[in-house]
Amino acid sequence: MVLTGGIPIGCTTSRTCPDSVRGAEPASATVSRWSIGKLKSASITHGAAPATGLATLCGFAGWWALKLKTDVSLLLDLDRTLVDVQSYTSYEAAVADVEREMGTIELVGVPDTEWRSATVTAMATLVALTGDPERWQQASDLIEEHEIAAVASARAMKGLRRFLAATSTMPRAIVTLMGQSATRQVCERFQIDVAVQVGRSVELAPKPAPDQVLRACRLLDVVPDEAVMVGDSTWDLSAASAAGAGFVGLTNGRLSEFPRGTKVATSLNAVLAELR
Repeated sequence: MVLTGGIPIGCTTSRTCPDSVRGAEPASATVSRWSIGKLKSASITHGAAPATGLATLCGFAGWWALKLKTDVSLLLDLDRTLVDVQSYTSYEAAVADVEREMGTIELVGVPDTEWRSATVTAMATLVALTGDPERWQQASDLIEEHEIAAVASARAMKGLRRFLAATSTMPRAIVTLMGQSATRQVCERFQIDVAVQVGRSVELAPKPAPDQVLRACRLLDVVPDEAVMVGDSTWDLSAASAAGAGFVGLTNGRLSEFPRGTKVATSLNAVLAELR
C-alpha cells in the first residue's frame, strides 16, 4: 500500500522478492519489485563485496543493504533525481496555457536553479499562488497536463534500478513538485515502490517551503532529523533545510548548483556511499 498525499491507494503492480533473499521488511517500507538477486554480478566501485554468505546470495544490492544506515528514512525527489521527466515536458506550453487562461501572474523570489527558464516560471507560478486555492489548482491542473504527456517519453536516471534495490529495506518517500497524478504514473511506469508519495497539492506549500518534506516525515512516522532528502536542485535543499532534514545533492553528471559545504553525489550509486 502506498500513501499519496495522505490517501492510501492500492499498489496493484507490486511484486515482492522471494523470502529467501528478502529478509525482514520494516512495516513502513515496501520491497522493490526488482529482484536483488538479478544484481549479483554488478560491479562495485566502493570496494569489493564479500564472496560468500548473504552478499553472494543478494549480489550488489544485498551487499549495499547490509552497509546502509538502518535508522534513516529516505525522502526522494523524483524529476531529474530518479527519472528525467523535465527534459520531455513542454513547460513552455504549460506557461502559455496558464497565461492564456489566467492572465499574467506576478511571481515571487525563488531559489536559483539550473532548470530551464520555463520550468522555473511554471513552478514559481505555483509558489506565487500558494494561499489562493482555486487559482492554484487551476494553474496546477494546466501544468500537469503537460507533465502527464511527458511520462511516456521520460527516461530513468542511470543506476535507478540498482539504487531502488539497494535501499528497498529503508523507509522511503517520494517528495516532488510534480502533480500527484503525474507522480503516480511515473512511479508505476518505472516501478518505483515507496511507502509514501507526496506530490504537489493545494493544501501544501510547495518546495522550496518545508511543507511537503514535513508531510512525508509524518506519513513515515519519523522526525525530520531521522530523514535524508536526496534531490537535484537548490529547491530540494531549501525544503530539507527548512524542515530540519538531512540532504544529499545529486548532480547526475550535471554541474553542481549547490553551495559549498553541501554533501553532493554525482550519481545514484554515489548517493549510496553517502548513506553508509
